[in-house]
Amino acid sequence: NRKRFFSVLMFSKRVWAMLLGGGGAGALYLSQTTKDVLHTGRHVGGKFPVITVSPEFHSPTMFARAKTECDDYLLDLAKSQAERWQTHLKHGELGWFTPTAIQGPHISVPEQPSKDNQEVTFDCTRFHTWTGRPTPVLVGGQQTFMVNNEECCHLPTLWVVMLVNLHNLETKAKLPHISVACYGVKNVPVSCVPQAK
Repeated sequence: NRKRFFSVLMFSKRVWAMLLGGGGAGALYLSQTTKDVLHTGRHVGGKFPVITVSPEFHSPTMFARAKTECDDYLLDLAKSQAERWQTHLKHGELGWFTPTAIQGPHISVPEQPSKDNQEVTFDCTRFHTWTGRPTPVLVGGQQTFMVNNEECCHLPTLWVVMLVNLHNLETKAKLPHISVACYGVKNVPVSCVPQAK
């Protein structure tokens, strides 16, 4: 029965929305692979031009979902790499963390905006996992924080990202994405970490 099928389908969507956090981040996740649902961001210029996006992409619900979507094989590699870094640095603890970019959730692009804070629309396609650099390094534009009166940072060995399609911006970025979750070495003193050149 066609009518009954669509009734059950809509009921299932409502149930998943409740399980994933109601109307906020839960609704956002349900729309991630829906091409006709558009999200908006703001194209901001500077040394590292970005498209800033909704804080919901760093919500607890999205963070938890990203971890379940992580590639298990790459996560095993990243865990082994993080253990080697921790041994080498003699500091830090292993685990998951929210990406630490100063801009918050964003899409990195090489292009400067024609007008600052220009609105950009996009849709989300799927989660994707990739591993990080071969050696620990603190790159520019990352937040640092104080732990026991010492400036510290997180060093990712793996990212889980949401791939996106930009609708009204042509970009040379190969895989436009929003970083959602990271795994690596946390709370490492900045004094122990080489700075990216």
